[in-house]
Amino acid sequence: MAKTEQDRSSKQEYFSTNVKGTENVLQIAKKHNSYFIYISTAAIYGSPSSPITEQTLISPNGYYGLTKWKGEQICEKYRKDGINIAIIRPTSILGKKRLGIYAIIFKNLIKDTPIPILGNGENKISLININDLVDFIIFLNEKKIPNITVNFGGKIPGTLNFVLQELKLHINSKSKIQHVPIQFLRILKILSKLKIVPVTPFQLSVMHKDYYFDDKLLLSTGFNYKHETIDSLKEMVDYYKSQFG
Repeated sequence: MAKTEQDRSSKQEYFSTNVKGTENVLQIAKKHNSYFIYISTAAIYGSPSSPITEQTLISPNGYYGLTKWKGEQICEKYRKDGINIAIIRPTSILGKKRLGIYAIIFKNLIKDTPIPILGNGENKISLININDLVDFIIFLNEKKIPNITVNFGGKIPGTLNFVLQELKLHINSKSKIQHVPIQFLRILKILSKLKIVPVTPFQLSVMHKDYYFDDKLLLSTGFNYKHETIDSLKEMVDYYKSQFG
């Protein structure tokens, strides 16, 4: 299992799991001449301008993104050895038990306490439902599309303000949105590195800006998304409320 952004693990843990672990599994795939699907991450791009494409400059700004990119480089090495490898670069994944950073928002919504967000909230961020990602993995395994490297950017549910308002209405929350001026970003990144605030530097670098994808390559495979991300978020907040509310 990969170490994710939200794990906030040490450099050694990220490299051991995401780099060495990837090569260990690829050695097995090579031995059996298997079709291999590597789940990378959109975090390898850092915080670029949108829309993000497969040609966007690679610029990871944390150990998670860096080690997933190194995993891709290992995949490229094995491709040259004749192994057929598909690489998927998903953005933030939604699912009932994949709470991550959303647990902070859900907790505030349920307790009717303020929800601080960085910036004016008019930015658009695309998200994906975990079931769509699983369907795409199955789709690739069935089609055996050769050596594709593709973003999995998902759907844009609306501006961040719109999403929070929809969630407020969904559970009848009285929470107010607090917009934190972007001028505090540098201080917040320092506090994040010290683990004083519950978000990572990478999350801080993208949460205040547009972060969505051009999915032309993905859609050209014949695959399409089935799930609306706003519905996925509502399912997540319902689950959180049932477990922790």
